[in-house]
Amino acid sequence: MFIDPWHASDQYMSEDFKRAARHRTRTHSPPRYYFIDFGISHKYEASNTNPLDEPIFGGVKEVLEFKEDNYQPRNPFPTDVRYLGHTVQETFLHRYSGVKFLSGLVSDMMHSDPAQSPNMDEVLSRFQVLLQGFSNWKLRSLVAHDEERSLLNFLAH
Repeated sequence: MFIDPWHASDQYMSEDFKRAARHRTRTHSPPRYYFIDFGISHKYEASNTNPLDEPIFGGVKEVLEFKEDNYQPRNPFPTDVRYLGHTVQETFLHRYSGVKFLSGLVSDMMHSDPAQSPNMDEVLSRFQVLLQGFSNWKLRSLVAHDEERSLLNFLAH
């Protein structure tokens, strides 16, 4: 994570090539990642915790909330929780080893009954509790892609 711009021919040198480019490790300055989609989103007042709106159909077609009555106004936040759970499942759980500790939370986020799934505040709280169970060393360790792990297992035997 570079603080200063670096030179095109040597990333460890400053842009003017007069000194070393200052940088920090991801451990010292961990990045933040956000899942956003401003393309089809709606804005609600912060005080409105249960807005009713017509559904916005995203990329996940199996959203159970939409199977009964597609255009019945409903609270979109449980759908957001389901979409995020689906994204974590497809992006991490199905592709990487070492992240199985998320499976219970993701399963709850994708509960068949939206009323039974946690809200986003509960998701964040549970995620933070899960992280507390790991040392900094474990949290900073590499996560192997399942294909890489399969190759390593093959070579090791």
